[in-house]
Amino acid sequence: DVCQFQFASHAIKGVARCICWVSDTVMVLACERSVYKLDVLFIGEAVKKDVEPACCLVLSLKGHIRSIVSISADLVAIGTDLQLDLSTEDLFKVPSFKQSDGDRAVSETCPVNLVVPQQQPSLLQFKRRMQSNNAALLHVISLSNSSSTSLCSSPLAGLLTPDLLCYDQQTEHVIVGSNTFRILYVFSLCHSLDGTDLQQVRKIELGLADRPKGLWWNPTVGTAMLVGKLTQ
Repeated sequence: DVCQFQFASHAIKGVARCICWVSDTVMVLACERSVYKLDVLFIGEAVKKDVEPACCLVLSLKGHIRSIVSISADLVAIGTDLQLDLSTEDLFKVPSFKQSDGDRAVSETCPVNLVVPQQQPSLLQFKRRMQSNNAALLHVISLSNSSSTSLCSSPLAGLLTPDLLCYDQQTEHVIVGSNTFRILYVFSLCHSLDGTDLQQVRKIELGLADRPKGLWWNPTVGTAMLVGKLTQ
């Protein structure tokens, strides 16, 4: 059965990106940069459709949310994309030049005064920025934590849009990738007295013409991947 829920206009803001179940009665909804927790009311085995689910904002992240997967009843992994609007704005800023009296005299005689910066931004600089400060991120958040930040996060070098996310319950590994990038990252979820941490354990590299199109975990077969081929 397909269930549709109606929310008050003030409860949720933004475009819904993705959603997942974390327990039998709790869903997590991602809208652009915000994460919401929804408590769904059940009457017997049926969903109470005419009752609006209780909704609360968990936190807001910097990048747009592209994927979400449940780790436990309290933990959720989230993939956020590269902030292209911020990185391009910072990269292609033109430095300001102070005009001298001599320059003013020249500009009065010439109708056009073209000033070219000595240091031009390049695609190599942009690529380095992509892989450093403004990289896509993998987050782990707690639904019960009162903090406004994620428990831990890790950069995803080379990924623009991490729209593929899967959690392997047997190995406690989080697998993240993009349908436009042939490399997937595998992270181990480590718990200690200091908290929760993500450690990259390996990479999955597909063929040059292969791209991952779907990830799915099953307790019987493990993690399955749908792979597409680039056409010339």
